[in-house]
Amino acid sequence: MNVAVILVNYNSNEDTIECVRSLSNSTIKPFIIIVDNNSINKNIHEQINFYDHVKVIYNNANLGFGRANNVGITWTLANTKTEYLFILNNDTIVEINTLETLIKPFFIDSKIGISTCKIVFANDSKMIWYGGGQIDLKRGKPKITDFKKQSTQEGAEKSRYVDFASGCAMMFKRDILKKIKGFDERMFMYVEDLELCMRLKKNDYKIWYTADTKILHKVHASIGGLNNNLPALHPKNPHLNFYVYHMTKNLLLTMNKHLTKLEWSRFLLNYSIFMGYKNFLYFINERYKANRAFFKAVLDFYNKK
Repeated sequence: MNVAVILVNYNSNEDTIECVRSLSNSTIKPFIIIVDNNSINKNIHEQINFYDHVKVIYNNANLGFGRANNVGITWTLANTKTEYLFILNNDTIVEINTLETLIKPFFIDSKIGISTCKIVFANDSKMIWYGGGQIDLKRGKPKITDFKKQSTQEGAEKSRYVDFASGCAMMFKRDILKKIKGFDERMFMYVEDLELCMRLKKNDYKIWYTADTKILHKVHASIGGLNNNLPALHPKNPHLNFYVYHMTKNLLLTMNKHLTKLEWSRFLLNYSIFMGYKNFLYFINERYKANRAFFKAVLDFYNKK
């Protein structure tokens, strides 16, 4: 089997099962590694007996997204000879040709380090969730083409080199992933895909986006497997404290690691203005714990925690 797919499961067995079913119908039959992040029901292996080529790894704690994927990456590199490793969110459904399409670019350009594709909302397949992305260094965030819009011919419908691939769907060639290693383990959740993309490009590899296949994404909240329609940093988001802490600390870690001194100074100015406004909103909405989460994240960054 030439492709290994790594799925992280956390209290979302139904999503994982549906994802595995879609993968089992692929034109390329993959080996699937499910890394369970200490879910309440530890029986996912019993529910996927319809597909033979599955390995389930049960973590003793919730390691977060990046670290759990690293567990799967380490196991796959040590125990299989698969040429390609595909990091895929478990709340997704792939098309029959997705794996086959994502492998093709590696035969065209040896400098491609990640291959990715169009990602649409599962409840509205005409609406783009990811259509390729560039990195805005001033703000320290990716700019997603056609995000929450219908795809355009010069946007999500155009295959091209991009600066950013979402951690929702990243295809790697084995030797490249072995060289750059996995996600930064200082990051429990969020921004780890941005950091990996910046690190990959520093190593002179490219990221290819193809519009020739798509993935349906249910866009569940990663911290609980529940739908969450509010933006992560919205003052009324019930999980606001969690988002503020991890996004703040991980973004500071990433930008400090990869930007030049001038770029870092410019980013800090813009980010301070942006988060100053956000913290004002949290204060007037009496989300004081979110204010504390922000300052704790900044302190932990400077103290290298």
